[in-house]
Amino acid sequence: MLDKTFFRYLLKLSVFTLTVWSFISGLLQGLLGYIDPATFGPEQALAPILPLFLTCLLNAGVVLWMTKRTSLTERKLGALIFAVVFGVMFFLPQIETVYFNSALQVPLGVIGATLVSGIGVGLVSAKIAMQFQQEGQAPIGSAPLRARYTAGKIVALAVLYVVLYFVFGYYIAWQSPAVRVFYNGSRSLVPFWAHLKQQAVGLFVLQFARGVLWALLGYLLVVNLPLASTRERIVIVGLALSVGLAFPVLVPNPYMPWAVRRVHFIELLVENFVFGAVTAWLFAQKSVPAG
Repeated sequence: MLDKTFFRYLLKLSVFTLTVWSFISGLLQGLLGYIDPATFGPEQALAPILPLFLTCLLNAGVVLWMTKRTSLTERKLGALIFAVVFGVMFFLPQIETVYFNSALQVPLGVIGATLVSGIGVGLVSAKIAMQFQQEGQAPIGSAPLRARYTAGKIVALAVLYVVLYFVFGYYIAWQSPAVRVFYNGSRSLVPFWAHLKQQAVGLFVLQFARGVLWALLGYLLVVNLPLASTRERIVIVGLALSVGLAFPVLVPNPYMPWAVRRVHFIELLVENFVFGAVTAWLFAQKSVPAG
C-alpha cells in the first residue's frame, strides 16, 4: 500500500487541496472585504499554512486509503469522495458554526466562502482519487457489501451521536474554563445533568439531525469498502468521519482562540472516531458481497 506512487499521490493531493482551499477562501473573503490588504501581511498569511497542510496531508491519506478499499470506480468513486470530503470537512461543521454564531461571530460571507472553497476541495479530491485508481493503485470491480440497512439503525446511531456529543462535549471541552467563558461568559462548572437541563431543545434536535447525516455518511462508506476487513473498515470509517472534522480546528482564525480550539480538537477527534467506528461495526454485521 505505501509505495512510491502512493506517496506521490499523497503529496499531490495534499498540495492541490491546500492550494484550492487557500486560494478560493482567500479570494472570496478578499472580494467581500473580510481581508484588509493594508493589515494582512506575510505573517498573517503564513501562520495557518503548516496546520492547514497537516490537515490536507492527513485527509489525503484517508482519501487514498478509502480509494484502495472501495468497490466504486470513475464517477461513482468521485461522488463518494466528494460527499465524504465536503460533508465532513465543510458542510456539517458549518451547520454548527451557524448555530453557535452568537459566540463565534463569523460573518455569513466567511461561512459562504468556506462552503464554496469546500466544493473546490471536494472536487479536487474526487478527481485525484479517480486518477490514483486509474493508475492501477486500487483494485476495481469488486461487488459492494450488502449491509443490513434499516431506519432503526440510523435512528439508533443518531441518538448515539447526541449522547456522544453531550458526554464528550461536557467531559472534555466543557471542563476547560476558556471554553465555558467563550460560550457562556462564565467560568462556573455545573454538574452534567444540570448542564444538560440548561441546553436549548433546539440543540438536541440539531444534533439528532446531524447524527442522521453522520450515520448516512458512515453507511455509504461501509457498503463501498468491500476490499477492507471488518477491523480495517472500522478504522477507515472512524478516521474518515473524524480527521477532516477535527484537524481544521487547529488552523488559526480570528473567531476562536487557541485555548478553545485545542480542546475542541481533542473532543471532536475522539467523539467522531468513536461514532464512526461504532457505525462501521454496526453496519458491517453480517455484511456480505452483493450480487
